[in-house]
Amino acid sequence: MSKCRPSYEALEKRIKELEQEIALVPGNGPNNNADYFYPAILDLSFDAFVFLEPDGTIIDANKAYEGMTGYPRQEIIGKHISEFIHPDHAEDLAIFHAQREKTGSATLESKNIRKNGSSMWVDLHVLSTTVRDKEIIVSNIRDINARKIAEAELAEQHGFLKSLMNSMPGILYVFDKDKRLMHWNKNFELATGYSGEELKSKYFDDFFLDEHLETVREGITEILGAKRVTREASLTSKKGNSTPYFLTGTRETLKNRDCIIGLGIDLVDRKKLEGQLLQSQKMEVVGRLSGGVAHDFNNMLNVILGYTELIMSDIASEDPLYSKIEQINKAAERSANITKQLLGFSRKQVIAPKPLVINEALVDIEKMISRLIREDIDILYDLQKNPWTVNLDPSQMDQVIMNLALNARDAMPNGGKLVVETKNVIFDDAYCSKHPGFIRGEFVMASVSDDGMGMDKETQAHIFEPFYTTKALGKGTGMGLATVYGIVKQNNGFIDVYSEPGQGTTLKIYMPRWTENQVKTDKIAEVEKINTSKPATILLVEDDELHLKLTETFLRNGGHEVIPFLSPNDALEYCKEENPEIHVLLTDVIMPGINGKYLSERIQKIRTDVKTIFMSGYAENLIAHRGILDGNASFINKPFTMKELLGKIQELSLPNSFTRQGLHLHMNP
Repeated sequence: MSKCRPSYEALEKRIKELEQEIALVPGNGPNNNADYFYPAILDLSFDAFVFLEPDGTIIDANKAYEGMTGYPRQEIIGKHISEFIHPDHAEDLAIFHAQREKTGSATLESKNIRKNGSSMWVDLHVLSTTVRDKEIIVSNIRDINARKIAEAELAEQHGFLKSLMNSMPGILYVFDKDKRLMHWNKNFELATGYSGEELKSKYFDDFFLDEHLETVREGITEILGAKRVTREASLTSKKGNSTPYFLTGTRETLKNRDCIIGLGIDLVDRKKLEGQLLQSQKMEVVGRLSGGVAHDFNNMLNVILGYTELIMSDIASEDPLYSKIEQINKAAERSANITKQLLGFSRKQVIAPKPLVINEALVDIEKMISRLIREDIDILYDLQKNPWTVNLDPSQMDQVIMNLALNARDAMPNGGKLVVETKNVIFDDAYCSKHPGFIRGEFVMASVSDDGMGMDKETQAHIFEPFYTTKALGKGTGMGLATVYGIVKQNNGFIDVYSEPGQGTTLKIYMPRWTENQVKTDKIAEVEKINTSKPATILLVEDDELHLKLTETFLRNGGHEVIPFLSPNDALEYCKEENPEIHVLLTDVIMPGINGKYLSERIQKIRTDVKTIFMSGYAENLIAHRGILDGNASFINKPFTMKELLGKIQELSLPNSFTRQGLHLHMNP
């Protein structure tokens, strides 16, 4: 095979030379009756030559054609040239003949059929000429089989590379040092919005604006300086949309030209996850802060509520001061409710989870919802038949639904429709990978939807933060959705929000399915009651002095003897040295030095019959998770009233009896 195909002009010149040779040599070819013959010199040619009648019948052929077809010359002469052309090229052959008749010459690349049935690719070139006043067709046939095989292999490799490029999850681009695009994949077209034809005239920095363009230009300069560079920049599409990308680039040489090859990865999902992570971290920090504030504030509120309660019990209701003190007490109670909501948000409230069917909880509070929702709002229920059970404190479920319903009501000042829905759902890994924030597993979904004002993305980013509200001053505390968030997170669930301005809002909570074979999360403290027919002696340990004095006053007013300590270490030393008679240890949980649990354990080694009551503003998630509550302990949540505290002491008492009774305190772990 020649290294290159001869030009049409060179081939035509060679055939003219052959015509002269044929015209000058007397006839002694294989066809003795012919007026012309095949010169012996053509048998020395590597190319095949065939002489044809105008209708395509073969007059003669050289040895190269014999080798090409596998037929001897005697069998070739008299056949029609089309008998050697593969049927796949019948249409091409017709065009070929038409071209030859019109112009006197034509070319055709086709598969040539061999005697053994195999085929090979040939390049067929014909030229009509006149020899001794007789029209003949001279055909030059060249073997191009190796070239065609190489082309097919190259096309296969090209197709594979193209498929590989197009199957990449990101964009691929190649551009020269002048930044003109040379190659790209299908994702690049989709990302930019330009067609392949349009991209041929584009430069790489046509897709970036402002500071992103400057970032890309700096990166290209570094790449051309033989560096591998990565950058984050937003790519701008034909429609003007911007999408953040992580871009790479490295210098290569293609066709003796310096160029830059790179990949780009869409950062939209990553940016979304980063935003969710930052939001989650922010909420966690706010949760810890609000929990700490609530704890300290609870102590102060307990003092305010306690002393107002004592003052009100000492003066007559007709006294002018009574109503003023009463207003202070009411304000403190309202503040105490806010701290409870803060504890709910920070997941530190006392809860009593139990197997619960959400539909039943909704039925129980349906009348309450109806009273709170205005008459211009229609309430619809779309509840799952036979919903799964969840493990949840019923009062928390009430809080969640009521807060969501009230929030929906306020979003519809001109009336509308409120839809409450429940549904069993299952999320697998594939679903969760495409929906950030979702958790794999089985859940019961409860949602509240409205067709009210809706929210933009900026508002949605803040709705679960404590004290964040879009309502007018005095119309809301900003704790409703924060409480919902805390309750759902405390119970290992998650929340999904969908809202558009003017199109309404749907808030969906997902609570994990609970089954009978799961280990129950309830902690049951069986408290043995003690004989306190006489006043009990109570060891009181509280590190806040104001709260210590108030609690001491409560206990003494209840007729009990009190041994107060600000320091748990001092209380422990007192028990070691004095070994006094103590019926009850009433201690704060979180204190400097040693905590309430450790203090209780050490004292019970000295006096095994001492019963413990823990008090805290933190409560369950901080206490039970640390194993502080056990089978011999009770708990009271701050702030508490004197009546509540004395009632808690009374729960430990049976007059003139040491009989055990089971008193159950349901706590989550």
